[in-house]
Amino acid sequence: MNRKLVSILIVFALLLSVQNVIGPATKSAGSSGGSSGGGGSSLNLDKFKSYLERWQKEDEKKFDLVKKLLYKEPWTSTEYLPPRVNIYYNVTKLNITRDDAVKISAYIENPNSEEIRRALYLRLEVKEPDDTSFQPIGLRQIIQVNEYESSGKTNYTSIEFPEPTSFHYLKKVGKVQMRINVSDGKYKYTSQGCASNPGKGYFALLSLNVTNVPPQINNTTLSVTPDATWDGFVEYKASLNRTGWETVASDSKKNTINATLHIYNENGTAEKFPLNMPFPLTKPFVEGDEIFFNTKDAAFFTEKDAGKNFTYNISVCDDIIGGPNTTWSDTGHGPHLKNTAKIIVSEPIGHDAVDGSNSWWHEYSFSVKVKAKDPDVKNVKVTAYTDTPDHPKKAVVSPNNPLTLAVNTENATLFEFNNNVKPFDVIDCGKNFSYYFTYDVEDMHGNLQTKAIDGGRISTKAISYAFESFSGLGSMLIILLLSLVSGVLIERIFFRRGGQ
Repeated sequence: MNRKLVSILIVFALLLSVQNVIGPATKSAGSSGGSSGGGGSSLNLDKFKSYLERWQKEDEKKFDLVKKLLYKEPWTSTEYLPPRVNIYYNVTKLNITRDDAVKISAYIENPNSEEIRRALYLRLEVKEPDDTSFQPIGLRQIIQVNEYESSGKTNYTSIEFPEPTSFHYLKKVGKVQMRINVSDGKYKYTSQGCASNPGKGYFALLSLNVTNVPPQINNTTLSVTPDATWDGFVEYKASLNRTGWETVASDSKKNTINATLHIYNENGTAEKFPLNMPFPLTKPFVEGDEIFFNTKDAAFFTEKDAGKNFTYNISVCDDIIGGPNTTWSDTGHGPHLKNTAKIIVSEPIGHDAVDGSNSWWHEYSFSVKVKAKDPDVKNVKVTAYTDTPDHPKKAVVSPNNPLTLAVNTENATLFEFNNNVKPFDVIDCGKNFSYYFTYDVEDMHGNLQTKAIDGGRISTKAISYAFESFSGLGSMLIILLLSLVSGVLIERIFFRRGGQ
């Protein structure tokens, strides 16, 4: 096209010069004896270019005819031979995956001397699995006449195609064939018609067996909300292993994968689908993004699931045809659903009811407030417990322990344990104690008891009165009297009998 345009410009320039030589001379405005005006403006290259563009639009057929009339075939030596063109490729990597890096080059041997060589235009073409024809891939490459090296009688050069860097873009794997389309301005051919040496990596037609490595869940990233209520927020998360997609340079866009969440009972024997769905939940994700599912996507559980434990796994699929495309994660455990909240428990209190010295012989007072969250709950049974190293998980000994009272959703009911409550004995002296309450329905945390609450340290004092008090003196006299009587009896029984 460029040569034809140059030929047209040359012819019109010659015509213009002829017109200037033999055409009628124009007279200036100051000349006598002739009319003013006469010749028009001269035709320059810019105007001529505009004329050509306009003619091409107005009458393309006539424009093409003018090109044929004015175009002269470029001179070519009869000694010119079309160069040999091969694909150059690593012969040890004919079986690859979609994610493997590839390096495709062109090798050219040109038997012509530099004087008669032509520029070569190379375009890599590919025929993908099940395709019936070759399609161009990447950008056209140009080999100039002076880009060759010489070795003996061989003139050669090479160039690397910038694309593809991998076959990650394929949607179907299998046999992939590649060749090079060649043009030198006169001859058009492909590398398939050229001599080759596949054993050394010079291919007329390159055939590759491309397989798929499906995405895989990184099992160390599996996680689920560990504890929740059946109607609370539950989220499952995972990430993919690196299988090549992060290093693919030829893809401007990453592929989309489909991830599916599978939920099972604790034993993994029955799959549980989301509510109103006869199949597991599936979502699309872009390769490299975190995979997640949660209760905002779909409701998974009902009130009947409260208190139960579940397991799960995640399958991922890239929908690639012609080979494996799906993998499964390991089994994850959870969620462990809490029981449904029935009551609201608050203000658990326990202390020494006498003077706060935490003596073992004192009476103690324990209390907690309970309010119904579920209107169907009418009565609640609460039990108070203490815990010491020598008496762990000991129910408080009291006539009203456990205590059953009516509850409602309007006001909290106070459960008090303060009737002759003496939870400790002398062996608990000097020990720390804690206390807690249990109930027969689930609280707002899905639990059946409060957390253990620190009650402090029990006094090291073992007796309940001072030494100088009347009670103390009386006790000492009794101890001395008992000792005296014991001594007399021992003396009479053993020593006197021994003397006889």
